[in-house]
Amino acid sequence: MSRAADAGAWTITRVTDRARDAQSSMRLAASNTTDDTKLWLQREVLVKPNTAYAVRLEYAFCCVSYDPSAFNPFQYVADVRAIAPTDTHPVFQFYPVSSPDDSSAAGPVDANARWRHKRFDLVARSGDDGRLYVSAGLVHGFEITFQYWIDSIRLTVVPQG
Repeated sequence: MSRAADAGAWTITRVTDRARDAQSSMRLAASNTTDDTKLWLQREVLVKPNTAYAVRLEYAFCCVSYDPSAFNPFQYVADVRAIAPTDTHPVFQFYPVSSPDDSSAAGPVDANARWRHKRFDLVARSGDDGRLYVSAGLVHGFEITFQYWIDSIRLTVVPQG
């Protein structure tokens, strides 16, 4: 499932023109008119009710003209919780672009784009219904038109204790 909040015109689309490992990736694009656009992919995972879980979320992330040392007005969304975020009230854990693994360039896709491996270790407790909602995406805090790509999503969910 794909979602957006506080966004002007936006799309989350499967595309074949830019992929990391397979034949397609997900392109997240928006015309940010709010200084706070959130775009994310969301997956519901069925687990044992009322149980704590360690969740590792990994994916490949691509951005054109990406320079971690420059001003980058976005943050990664990497989140897991027992209640699904909504378009009108998304609550996420955010991570700055200057995360330690941002320097792990996987080589150019074109002259100005690079894929980077992202890994987030998260913890959550499932609710009475035995569901967890895992979200991956970004929050963009600057009024520009942008597009990013996510591919090769890997999810590991392990009960704790």
